[in-house]
Amino acid sequence: MTGRVFINYRREDSASGAARLRDRLVSSLGAGQIFMDVDNLSAGQRFDKELERALANTEVFLAVIGPRWLGLLKNRTSAADRDFVREEIAAALKRGITVVPVLIERAELPRGEDLPEDIREMVYHQKHDVSHEHFGRDVDALTRAIKGSGSRDANPTMSQPAIELLTVLLIGIVGGWLSSFVIGFPRGGLLGMLGTGLLGSAIGYLAAKALSLKFPLQMLLSSIGAFTIQLLFRLPL
Repeated sequence: MTGRVFINYRREDSASGAARLRDRLVSSLGAGQIFMDVDNLSAGQRFDKELERALANTEVFLAVIGPRWLGLLKNRTSAADRDFVREEIAAALKRGITVVPVLIERAELPRGEDLPEDIREMVYHQKHDVSHEHFGRDVDALTRAIKGSGSRDANPTMSQPAIELLTVLLIGIVGGWLSSFVIGFPRGGLLGMLGTGLLGSAIGYLAAKALSLKFPLQMLLSSIGAFTIQLLFRLPL
């Protein structure tokens, strides 16, 4: 792994458990790889800004949940008090950071319907139980999972923009080739066919993006663009 591990916890719920977890992770991953507020914030710092900066460098986010976690969340929500724990989780989810709910002291993972909408997605992330009786074994397993997250990220799946770009190129080539059989080759023969097909496909795609159309409609407009440009530039051989 290349990023840092962010430990998120409620002091009234799991301060000692989170500290014990941090110590074990530091021994395995190194102090520079672990962010925890009591260690990384100095007097006078804007902790909200520092937490935001830390999240920007975070690869794995550990949400430590003890027996009182959900009750404290509900109390802060009903009192309309600012809840930095909740805000940190919401920010991590929004950034697409790997979030691991770490359950300590036999706590259970909250149900989705019991959580505010901005952190409800957390329940879909695989939890990890850390028991008092098997603390070392459980944290070692967590450490292996954290290290493994970097290996998985090293071979990421193709992003949506890349998929869209390849699809546009394919539509331009195939669309140009097919339309040439219907309306004849454009000026320039084969190169003209490819050029006009790609140009039309790109124009249609960009127009669809400007209109904020969804992916299927983007591809449809891209196909229409490829055919239209072919039509404008056709010159049968």
